[in-house]
This record gives sequence, C-alpha cells and structure tokens, in this order.
Amino acid sequence: MAETKKRTYTRKTAEKKDEAPAIPAEVLETTRVEETPAAPATYTQEQVQAMVAEAVAKAMANLPQQQPQPQIVQIAADVEKVHFLWMAQVSDDNVLSIGGAGSGYAPIMGKYGEFVIPKSDLPRVMDGQFREWMRRRWLIVVDGMSDDEREIYGVSYKDGELLDRMAFNRMVELEDKIIDIYPKLCDGHREMVAKAYYEAYMNKDRHVRRDVVTKLNDMSIALGSEDGDFDAVLEAMNEADRRRKK
Repeated sequence: MAETKKRTYTRKTAEKKDEAPAIPAEVLETTRVEETPAAPATYTQEQVQAMVAEAVAKAMANLPQQQPQPQIVQIAADVEKVHFLWMAQVSDDNVLSIGGAGSGYAPIMGKYGEFVIPKSDLPRVMDGQFREWMRRRWLIVVDGMSDDEREIYGVSYKDGELLDRMAFNRMVELEDKIIDIYPKLCDGHREMVAKAYYEAYMNKDRHVRRDVVTKLNDMSIALGSEDGDFDAVLEAMNEADRRRKK
C-alpha cells in the first residue's frame, strides 16, 4: 500500500517537468522583435519623366480656356504723348488697327474712339494708312503737338473744318443747322455727313428731309463734287416717290 502511493507521486512530478516554464509578460514585452518596414518603391529616370509629363498634361487640360487679350502698351505719366480722336462714318463692327498688327496698341471698334501714343513712337506707328486717316480727318490730333509739328504732319485744322463730337454723333438730327456747318468742313468730314444721311434715310430716320438734302447736295456741287455727294440720297427718295405713285 505504501509503494503504490510513492509511484503516484513520482508520476505527477515527471509530468510537471515536461511543461515549459511560464515567462513573465514584462519580459516578453522587452524582448519583442520590431518589424522591419518595407523598403520604399524605386523608379527609373524614364518612369519619373513619364509621370511628370502625365501630371503636366492633366494640369493643362484642367486650365480654363481663355481668349487671347490684346497687348496694351504701358505709357509712363511723364512721357510726351499725342492724343488722337477717331471719328469715321464706318460700320459699328469696323476694327481700327493702330500701327498695324503687332504694334502693341489695342484696336478701336466702330465709329468713335480715343487713344494716346508716345511722341517718340509716332514714326513707328504712322504708316501710310495712319497718315491717310489723318489726311481725311477721320483721325484727329486733339492735343500733344506743337504748331510746327501740326504743320509737318498736316493737321493744322481751320476753324469749322471739323465736326465736333456732338455734331458727329447727331449730324442728321441737326437738320437745318447742318447747312451752316457743312460748307466749312474739310473734305473728309463732308464725306462723313453724306454717308450719315444716306444711312439714316435707308434706316427710315424721320430727321432726313428732302429740302435739307437738296441744299447740301447743291453745296457739294459748288465745292467740286460732279453730281453732288448727296445724289444717292436724292435718287433713293425719288425712287420711293415713284413707287408710291404706282
């Protein structure tokens, strides 16, 4: 009976020897192996260039499309400059290109506009067309030239030879008053009056009167026009009268 008890005790002791001893948690924490971070991806020079090109292409595609803007010449305040006035009986969508393409000056649309040019830049801007506009008084020097310079460029204006701004904008509405203004005008501005009357009549403007047109036409003949500058207006009036009588 005593021997049996001894064998039982020995067996339990052997079983405990086969078990691994417990390791304290704080030891496990200090001996934990840190994970090695993954090596960063690397690219060849060709791949980098391809990625840059793709990014630039996407950025350009997302940019808003803008219309090209005309280059405006910046003029310092202390620079001598000439003030010009454009007044011409042209269409409202007419484009005046100052000094030709690439001159650096913004164009003027329509019948009326103003701009300034540095005096030092006049030789470059004054091409043949520019001088022709000045000769016809479609392009007027408002200020910035001496009397001698006006003589050189042919812009010494006589009293009454130019329409003022009010008369230019309302020349047909002046009715009888235009008769006193017309004979003193230069050739270019008399031409403007004739064009303005023709356009106004074709647009059925009530200010166009036959008696005024007849007097203006007689004046133009006296000033050298063969058939009269207003002959086209009178012909249109006569044709309208013939149609009404039928």
